Amino acid sequence: MSIANHVPFRSGLNARNPSSMPNRPSRKWRKYRQFGTRTKSERLLALALKKNGIEFQANPPIRLSACIWYTPDFIIRRRLIVEVDGGVHDLDYRKSPDRIRQRTLEKLGYSVYRVRNEKIMSSSQVVIEEILQKYCEVFEGSISQSNPTLSTVGKTKNMIMPPENDPPENDLILSVAIKLKEYGDKWKFDKFTTYLSEIDPDFLIYPCHTERLLLILMGFELTTNDNGNIDFKSFFDFFMCGIDIMSNLYGDLARTYLINSLSISVANFMKNLIFHGGPRVKPGLVIIDSIESLQNHISEFNDNFSSIGVKLEIDDLKSECKPRVERLNPISREKYLWLLNWTKQPTAKNL
Repeated sequence: MSIANHVPFRSGLNARNPSSMPNRPSRKWRKYRQFGTRTKSERLLALALKKNGIEFQANPPIRLSACIWYTPDFIIRRRLIVEVDGGVHDLDYRKSPDRIRQRTLEKLGYSVYRVRNEKIMSSSQVVIEEILQKYCEVFEGSISQSNPTLSTVGKTKNMIMPPENDPPENDLILSVAIKLKEYGDKWKFDKFTTYLSEIDPDFLIYPCHTERLLLILMGFELTTNDNGNIDFKSFFDFFMCGIDIMSNLYGDLARTYLINSLSISVANFMKNLIFHGGPRVKPGLVIIDSIESLQNHISEFNDNFSSIGVKLEIDDLKSECKPRVERLNPISREKYLWLLNWTKQPTAKNL
C-alpha cells in the first residue's frame, strides 16, 4: 500500500487553512492544565505540517489516568504523538518524567516520536518525512494488530472529558480513606460501594476521587513480611482488588488508568520507603539503609507487579533520590551517603 493511501492528509489543507490548529483550550481546560507559549521550533513544525497538508492537533489534552492529564506538542490522527525537545530535556530532572510519561502513553496505545529543536530549525522537511514514515509504521501495525486500548480511549467519554467539578482536595480524600479503612471487607466491590455511599454519596460519581482514594487505602494496607521487607505480594493483591473496583464502576479503561497511576508514581513511592519508612499515610514501617536492602525491595516489587506491566526502573528511582539527598544538611546527608553513591553509579543492565 502506498503512503498516499493512508498518510494523515487532509484535502484542501495548506498554510492558509489553519483548520488543523484547534483554538486554544477553553477556560474549563485551563483549570486542569497550564498551557505555555509554543517555542519557535514548534511553530515552525506546525507550519511545515500544514504546508504538507498533514492533519494534526496541537497540545491536545490526553488523560494518562483518572486524575493525570498531559498535553503533548502534537498528535497525528490520534495515533502518533510528536514531542519537540529542547536542551531542557537533557537535564537530569527532566529525563525521568519524560521516560515515565512516554511509557504511559505507549501503554495507552500511542506511539511517540521525539525530535530535537535544532533538527527542525535546520531541516523541517526531513522531520516531516520522518514523521510520515513513523506514522506509516504505526498505521501498518494497527492493521496487523489492533489496539483495543486506543480505540476505547476515543469512545469512553466519561473518562476522557474533564470533570465538571474541581480536582479533589487531599484532605477530603484522606478523611474519606480514614473512615473507610475501618471496614475489613471494603475490598469487595459491593461492600466498597455501599460503605462509600454512606460516607459520601457523591464520591463515586468522579473516577479521579475513587482512583486517589484506592491508592491511599493501599498505603494503609501496607505491611512487612517475615524478612522485614515490604510485603509486595499482599500489596499486589489489594491493588488487583482496586482494579476490580475501578473496572466495575467506570469500565475497562479505568483499569488501565489505575495501573498508569501506580506506574507514574512508583519511583516516588519507593523514595518514600527509603526516606520515611513507608508511604505518607503509614511512615516508619520499614528500614532501608543499604544498597542490598534497596535492591531486595526493588526486585520484590518488580517480581509482583511486572505481570501487569508496572516496573520500577532504576534510572527513575535514581532521578528521584539524588536531588532529595543533595538537599539534606550535611549531618542528615551522612546517613544517606550509601544512597548518594548509588545514584552516581552507572545502572547495570540486569537490574
